[in-house]
Amino acid sequence: MLSARHLKPIALALKPVVLASVAKPLTLAAGVAGSALPAGDPGINPNNNGIPGLSTLQSIVGGLLTAGLIACVAGIVIAAICWALGSHNGNSRLAMSGRSGVLVGLAAALIVGGADALVTFFSNTGATL
Repeated sequence: MLSARHLKPIALALKPVVLASVAKPLTLAAGVAGSALPAGDPGINPNNNGIPGLSTLQSIVGGLLTAGLIACVAGIVIAAICWALGSHNGNSRLAMSGRSGVLVGLAAALIVGGADALVTFFSNTGATL
């Protein structure tokens, strides 16, 4: 059985080898990064006519957003019913699950409803980098 007393000499013997092998790729990476060409703007911007059927795709995604919001409403209603029944009957586990379900449904509605705004925000932020 190996103990810490047995492993310490092995670790001390391997330490210079590990440090040397780690230092070489770092210097190579620094040399490669220094010789790289300066980054230029490729001039590519999002457009609405680059892909045929883009309006159909936008309609499908809009339908998915609507279906997602409907599912969030149904989930919140079901979770609220479970919460009410659990509280009324003294079933703390059912009440806690209902409470969690309501919070998850609200968070999901926040994300689904704000998906377009979130993507627009991060797209605009990424364009300024």
